[in-house]
Amino acid sequence: MLRPGRFDARIFVGLPDRAARRAIIEATLRDRFVSPESKSLALAEQTEGLSGVEIEQLAGEAADSGFLASLDHPDIPRPIQMPDFPIRASSDEIVPADS
Repeated sequence: MLRPGRFDARIFVGLPDRAARRAIIEATLRDRFVSPESKSLALAEQTEGLSGVEIEQLAGEAADSGFLASLDHPDIPRPIQMPDFPIRASSDEIVPADS
């Protein structure tokens, strides 16, 4: 139910294309220590069908995973790596952790 007021307009925002997905991944991980093997183009291809928010969440989860793994050896910096991104093994498709 919508109540009349300043939020009564609806705007459709489609899913991002590959270039937009790549830009979202790169922007989310911009200030993070990322392994050169972590390819934003490959991640962009694997995230087809996800919204920008879902992609941002996945990149954030990968950053958290990398950070938590670095706690085992705080004197050795550990970059975010491809295995840090939550990938469903059965389809090699990246999906949000809560699905």
